[in-house]
Parts: sequence; structure tokens; C-alpha cells
Amino acid sequence: MLTVKQIEDFKDRFVNWDIIQNQPNVGARSDWYRLEVVYWYGGIYIDTDVHPVHSFSEYGGIFRWPFVSYSSPEGYGNLCNCVWSAEKRSPFLKLNFEGWREAHLKYGLSSGVPVGCGVMTAAFTAHASQEILMIGQDYIFMDKDGVDPGKRVVSLFTIC
Repeated sequence: MLTVKQIEDFKDRFVNWDIIQNQPNVGARSDWYRLEVVYWYGGIYIDTDVHPVHSFSEYGGIFRWPFVSYSSPEGYGNLCNCVWSAEKRSPFLKLNFEGWREAHLKYGLSSGVPVGCGVMTAAFTAHASQEILMIGQDYIFMDKDGVDPGKRVVSLFTIC
């Protein structure tokens, strides 16, 4: 069942509402929203323009645990903040949005695109939890060399 809520009704709950309101880029605002909303409820976040070829359930129970997806080191080498998951009240997500806030307000780090992926990567590195799975983006939503991610499901389990 889908429940639609107006985000403004929850503005007092957002730690970063001030930054969100001052951010002119809608994509950057969504970087901030997603961190706090998943922190409150837990779950999987996926951008609307990311199209997994297969349902998460087709990969077995692997998506029951928190995970992040990462890009190739030959690319930009960061985590992708377009598909990831976390448990409710995740210390990793809290470090992510609180660290970004501090870096933005005290040190002038941008609150906008393309900083979200780098901030998530830094938070992941600092948090250093072995309970968060790292899964290459090729195994979730990106074709690699023309091969469908679902065709590599066996490799998915061997890299984790």
C-alpha cells in the first residue's frame, strides 16, 4: 500500500530543513531528504531514474541487510547515492547527514550536486561497519559490457 505524505508537514522533524530550503537544485534537495527519511523509517532508497532489470526479491534474501552500491574505481570511484538501504535509525546515515551539515556550515562544502556521493563515501569510510554490504552498481542496475545485471547474480553472492 502506498501512503503519500506532504513533506512540509514534517519540516520540524528534519535536522537539515534550513539547508534543504536554501538549496535551489531539486536533485540536491532530494539528497538531503532521502538520508533523513530512510533514517526515520529504514528501507531501500532508489532514484526514480534508476531502473533495475529485476525485482530485489529475485536476488534472494541479500537485500534484507543494509547495502551500498559503488561505482568502478575507473569511474569516479565513490558510492552511488542513487540506490542503497539502511536500517531504521542507522548510525551510518546519521553520520552522513550530520557530517555533511557540519562540513557545509563550518567549512563551506557545497550542499548541492555532485557532493552527495562523495559525502556518502566519506561517511561509509568513517563509519567502517562490516555489517553494510558493498555491491557494485553493475550487479544492481547498470549493464556492463552489454550484460544484464540479473545475469550476474552468481557473482553478486561471491563478492559479498
